[in-house]
Amino acid sequence: MTRRLAREEGLFCGGSTGVNIVSALEMARRVDDPEALLVTVLCDTGERYLSKVYNDEWLRENEILESERVTVAHLLVAKNGTAAPPLVSVAPSATVRQALNLMSTYNVSQLPVLDGGDGVGAVFEQVLMTKALEDHSLLDQPVELVRVRVFQRQRLHVFGLFALPDLPPAEQVPAVIGRHPVQPRRE
Repeated sequence: MTRRLAREEGLFCGGSTGVNIVSALEMARRVDDPEALLVTVLCDTGERYLSKVYNDEWLRENEILESERVTVAHLLVAKNGTAAPPLVSVAPSATVRQALNLMSTYNVSQLPVLDGGDGVGAVFEQVLMTKALEDHSLLDQPVELVRVRVFQRQRLHVFGLFALPDLPPAEQVPAVIGRHPVQPRRE
């Protein structure tokens, strides 16, 4: 409450004043009289609390203030200097060149392939670059030709805590189950 008083009301108070304000607000919630008058005292200054109450690092170290939650959006802004759209994706008809440009612009190495909002696969920078170096004409081809099929609706078999698609290993999402890597099928 002390920091809130400084931020919202411009009152640079100490911890005791913060406790008084919290108590006064609690009392005001309990009083059921529209004519009631509640008075509290702003009893100290915040000057002696600069290294504690007004110090974010000290508050985090003492688990009084939660650490800031870092999201992928924060990381992309820090990495690129600008905010990326909520979802960077390509359509199946987009060219490999367009997909690589998007990856370069937003500094990402993979993109989902969305067809009318439905996920139908993904493209990976390393795969696209390798194939484009082998065949330059691929740059003007749709990503549909080189995408990895990963978003398939399939019947699932549940084994313990793992849900495994009813697909041959060559068509599954790249993953490691136990110690056996599962390779995706590239189209």
